[in-house]
Amino acid sequence: MGIQELLSSVQVTCLFWPRRGRTVWLGLKGYGDGANKRVPPGGKLELTDKTLAACAIRETREELSIEAILARMRLFAVVFYEHFEKPKRSRLTFHFDGEFTGEPQDSVELHHLHPFPLSRLPFKKMWPAEKLWLLDAFEGRLALPHMRCIRFDADRRIVNSVPLPRFAFPRPIGLAA
Repeated sequence: MGIQELLSSVQVTCLFWPRRGRTVWLGLKGYGDGANKRVPPGGKLELTDKTLAACAIRETREELSIEAILARMRLFAVVFYEHFEKPKRSRLTFHFDGEFTGEPQDSVELHHLHPFPLSRLPFKKMWPAEKLWLLDAFEGRLALPHMRCIRFDADRRIVNSVPLPRFAFPRPIGLAA
């Protein structure tokens, strides 16, 4: 399956959780789906992105004006968010984290940026699904990359959350061997 076929069947997004030690930077989403939720930078995979990591780096640069360091990035989770009644709302999200250079700057897409210690992530202001797995993945209590399918009903309530078997990713995700 080529990238165009994948993009026409499901929304593919890449997120970068910018970290300095045990602290992660999050902002309030400025508009659209998830407005006013605490989120990391990220967005939709575009045809011009050569790899998934390149998508995460581009989105981070656009939204926070910082540079993710490719050599220090890791793919730590792949989550399929499935919406039964509205399949077009379903998305496959690749979660990267790692170090960065520069100082995060507010943008239209992400504002009120704040560094949060991993021990005090603002789960009440984040997407509810993240509470099911995020901290365990950050803390290394899950085999990485963590694989999960989270299913939602028409009202975006979580129906179930199922860990998936791990599989090896081919090199094109954009990380060095």
